[in-house]
Amino acid sequence: MELLIDREIVGAERAFAGFGEVRLFDGRKLDAAQLGRAEVLLVRSVTVVDASLLRGSRVRFVGTATAGIDHVDTDFLTASGVAFACAAGCNARAVAEHVIACLYRHAASRGVPVTALRVAIVGYGHVGRALGLLLRRLGVPFAANDPP
Repeated sequence: MELLIDREIVGAERAFAGFGEVRLFDGRKLDAAQLGRAEVLLVRSVTVVDASLLRGSRVRFVGTATAGIDHVDTDFLTASGVAFACAAGCNARAVAEHVIACLYRHAASRGVPVTALRVAIVGYGHVGRALGLLLRRLGVPFAANDPP
């Protein structure tokens, strides 16, 4: 199996070498002619993955090392039977922990315990839910809003 991987995805070549032949590419310059016999395509947000890139290719799996997927035409992938995965939520715990550290700093600057604060979480996706879980465990009151 041939895997085509963006050269800027750190450690990917070593991580995926056991799955087949790995070829690296420049994510800003990938075109359909470079796909060759690749069955797996691993990209970042700088590579647009759509019908003009993949139509007629052997690619059966596309993965992006990003949480956002606006660079990938998921409707085309689904219609073409191409599996897809992204990194949604991969940094949620780290971001939530950073917010907790900021809350402790803020509470200390006001001379109050962190449990005296009331936190508003706007957006209850991956990060918001991770933050809510930590706040609940710490006994910090919060309200969450997930606007459409």
